[in-house]
Amino acid sequence: MTTLTRISSLQRALSILDFLATSPKGYGVKEIAYSKNMNISTCYHILNTLLDEEYVLKNSEGVYILGPKIPYLNHTFQKSSALENIILKHMNKLNEESGETTVFVRLNHRKLLVHSILESRHDLHVSALHEGYSGNEHARASCQVIMAYWTDEEVNDHFKDYSFEQFTEKTPKNLEELKLNFEVIRNQGYCLDEEEKSHGVCCIAAPVFNFNKKAIASFSIVMPKERYMKRKKELIDMVRKTAENGIAYIKYLEKENTD
Repeated sequence: MTTLTRISSLQRALSILDFLATSPKGYGVKEIAYSKNMNISTCYHILNTLLDEEYVLKNSEGVYILGPKIPYLNHTFQKSSALENIILKHMNKLNEESGETTVFVRLNHRKLLVHSILESRHDLHVSALHEGYSGNEHARASCQVIMAYWTDEEVNDHFKDYSFEQFTEKTPKNLEELKLNFEVIRNQGYCLDEEEKSHGVCCIAAPVFNFNKKAIASFSIVMPKERYMKRKKELIDMVRKTAENGIAYIKYLEKENTD
């Protein structure tokens, strides 16, 4: 098996961008260096390069934030992929039938990304995370429903040194609790988030499998608890049916995750 080459300096630069994305207010160089476990000199060199290319900006107080190249890249990503039209076809149908905010999450080189979002048509609705978002996987049904089918080794590796932030009293507190959720997901074939991420908010997610029975994506809907309780069974069936119809884009995702 061929070992693929990795460029450590590029990985560090990308990890800095990921870290900056966690706060719109930005961070100072010391905060960035500490969070990424690198010395300040190396951090400065990387930040200066990112500044030159406009991937980050620096204000008068020495705080770094994401730069104008980031939304440009995201816009191009969203519009250039043939996958977009295929996914939107299924998302539109689920969005119309359920009336709820609809989200598609995909696995991309071991990272779980929010790829597409369609907002609910209800006046009272839940706005989902932004496109391109990753993180807090322990508290998100759309991610749990994919990770539930990972091997123990993959799960343990992903959650090594992971911080289990507590959003509500129902948020999984540690990996042991999360693994219990995974067992439930595998037994029933879908994931229910009943106020694990936010009070008064519920989510239903179902996995999209490839031909090797590996979960590579998920469809989910997010809604206020009151509507969830009234239509729970009906909505579960809708989400599961949408995920089961994912054959059309499996080959595309397979190729992208093996290149």
